Amino acid sequence: MERMAVAIPEGTYSAQLDKSPHLGYVCPHLKVPVRDAAAGGDAGIRIHIANTPIQVEGCIATGTCIDGDALDSSRAAFDKMMAVLPQEFSVTVESIPAD
Repeated sequence: MERMAVAIPEGTYSAQLDKSPHLGYVCPHLKVPVRDAAAGGDAGIRIHIANTPIQVEGCIATGTCIDGDALDSSRAAFDKMMAVLPQEFSVTVESIPAD
């Protein structure tokens, strides 16, 4: 889930696991140069747990399915993702055509 008004531009970005000062737990931290430059440094783009679009301010949320305006099983999906991620990796962001 991502809020389109603050969507991450399509592309491939480097990422690493570290503790988010805002969220208080370890999660993937993406380096998005255009967003980092606009923020005057690190924009703090993360992949994290969230259930509604308002909880995602330019980041990406994990989940198993979208139910109306809510993302289901965000924590379970996040935990499953974290169990297999290496310390450093890349993330590709692509648009999905609307039906």
